[in-house]
Amino acid sequence: MVVGGIAGALPDVDILIRSSEDPLLLTEYHRHFTHSLLFVPVIGILVAGACRLLTKSYSFLRLLRWATLGALTHGFIDACTSYGTHLLWPFSAGRTSWHIISVIDPLFTLPLLVSLWIAYGRKNHGWAQIGLLWCALVLLLGWWQRERATDFYRTEIARRGHEAVRLNVKPGFANLWLWRGIYETDGHFYVDAIWNFPFMQTRLYPGERVRRIVPEQDFAHLAGSTAYQDLLRFNFFTDGYLYSADPPGTELGDLRFSLLPHSLEPLWVVRLDPAKPDQHLPYITTREVTREKRQRFFAMLRGL
Repeated sequence: MVVGGIAGALPDVDILIRSSEDPLLLTEYHRHFTHSLLFVPVIGILVAGACRLLTKSYSFLRLLRWATLGALTHGFIDACTSYGTHLLWPFSAGRTSWHIISVIDPLFTLPLLVSLWIAYGRKNHGWAQIGLLWCALVLLLGWWQRERATDFYRTEIARRGHEAVRLNVKPGFANLWLWRGIYETDGHFYVDAIWNFPFMQTRLYPGERVRRIVPEQDFAHLAGSTAYQDLLRFNFFTDGYLYSADPPGTELGDLRFSLLPHSLEPLWVVRLDPAKPDQHLPYITTREVTREKRQRFFAMLRGL
């Protein structure tokens, strides 16, 4: 448990790759090479080697087996979320996102922790196997829910008379029945929430529309500057879901995430100062949870 747990958590050491001068460095390298399948044996060897130095009770090969299996879980579970994981680095520069579970989901995590605690206390790994089975079922439920929400949303898009150039349906925060739908048509993004409780009628919470920002077109006058390169980097991080989060267009947000699934209010933005094109863009989190937002979110969870 200890060896597998350490190896399973170690890929997130990439959060230490950051710079006070370049705020986007953290977003660029989190879930990067340390999360790739190619890096799994590297983590396995490092953890097994370190643990072998601390104990002679287990052979290096036995430690390596559990460390490698632990490391293998991390990238795959992160790829099940919508954040984006460089699972196939260096063979692919793309970020893998399967959109079947929220980055934080107590339905997945809490039963797993309970089953592992019981397994440890009773020295019975049958309980750990129950936890593993539960996690597999939750991920399967997430995939089924994503397909249901996507089919419903495609029908709604067609009813509006739109043709989606891109479509993204992802789970809302910490649940598998309130989803965020985003699609692009005619240079604009449309955002809606989809209430999709299992075995109940799916319903829509209409959202808003916003123009898509294309750095190569909207900020061509900044080409070659540090700010322009940062815009390209942030646009890649958002998977192209870049938009203006304020009327002047100086704050550019990641449309994929918001506290309310039908809202345009971003969780993070970069701030552009046209007068300072040779400076790195500040990266700002905007997760202000007000009482009104909290009440609205829980009401939507109940389908109200």
